[in-house]
Amino acid sequence: MTADRGAGTPFQRGLGIHWEEIDDEPGAMAAVLDVTTQVRGPAGSLEGGVIATLVDCAGGAAAARALGAIVATEHLTLSFLAPGKVGPVRAEGRLLRVGRRDAVVDVRVFDVGNTGRLMAVAQMTMRSLGRPLPDFSQVGAAGFGPPGPDPGPDLGPDPAQRTSHAPPQ
Repeated sequence: MTADRGAGTPFQRGLGIHWEEIDDEPGAMAAVLDVTTQVRGPAGSLEGGVIATLVDCAGGAAAARALGAIVATEHLTLSFLAPGKVGPVRAEGRLLRVGRRDAVVDVRVFDVGNTGRLMAVAQMTMRSLGRPLPDFSQVGAAGFGPPGPDPGPDLGPDPAQRTSHAPPQ
């Protein structure tokens, strides 16, 4: 397994997420997180939102590598099966289908420190944003790094430059 602790967004790195390639399965990626007090909820288990983020990271990494582009989550279905209490927690993303502009990924989340207990299952569709991935040798195995400038959605002309097309009164 190849691990990458320097990749990801500042948010993902702040949570302590790192990525690993799954050696025996081309295209499969894992996102791994230690269970610390910062990511535990009031019951002492891993917060559900953190699990969803881990799922998104593993599925996104697998889809991004398969599509060769930066991706966005289009659809995510997540079922929580058991709490994550021991850690590390490992989300494994495996490609189910790769199209021209999207990929469907199956993600399974395990509490490795608790006999590999299955904590959650997810299926997600990731859409290519059409922007190429950064150079993996410079950014890391997951292909995520500091994003370039985001032009945002194309909303047409600047509102200050728009003219009214209302009929004269």
